[in-house]
Amino acid sequence: AAILMLEEAKILQACEEVKALGVCEIANYNCPGQIAITGYKEAIEVASEKLKEAGAKRVIPLKVSGAFHSPLLEAASQKLKIELGKYDLNVPEIPVVYNISGQEENGNLIDILTKQIKSSVYFYQSLQYMIGQGVEAFIEIGPGKALSAFVKKTDRNIPVYSVDSIESLNKMLGALKDE
Repeated sequence: AAILMLEEAKILQACEEVKALGVCEIANYNCPGQIAITGYKEAIEVASEKLKEAGAKRVIPLKVSGAFHSPLLEAASQKLKIELGKYDLNVPEIPVVYNISGQEENGNLIDILTKQIKSSVYFYQSLQYMIGQGVEAFIEIGPGKALSAFVKKTDRNIPVYSVDSIESLNKMLGALKDE
């Protein structure tokens, strides 16, 4: 469920209050005023009611196929770890901001990548970090524009480009060339 316009502390409290029903945790720190929770359906439903009572502007059930970014994906995380262990991974040559912390990481790359499956996504914190590091534009590649919207809600002054076709790629390349 996406929780709109409610403090993180109140969201964490509601998740804690329903943990007897099963996993209920923050999945995504999307942008100012929007945090998503994940876990068992019943726990999410009860937490959603508590969050409405606590003053959330809106609580939007999300149509997802699983409890992504939660401990419920531990098995998938371990399968990925085994698969990644078959390869020699090089340390990135350019800075990479990881969603497990919202900043650069220096740990074991396989551990970092497998943790991303079962950990909260610190997208908003990643944006803040990158802006602080001097990033001047963001490019979202793939279908949809949800991440672009999160960037705009974080900082309206940063250009954001959505690329989902050759046409939009060419438009973005032209805009960046002009800057």
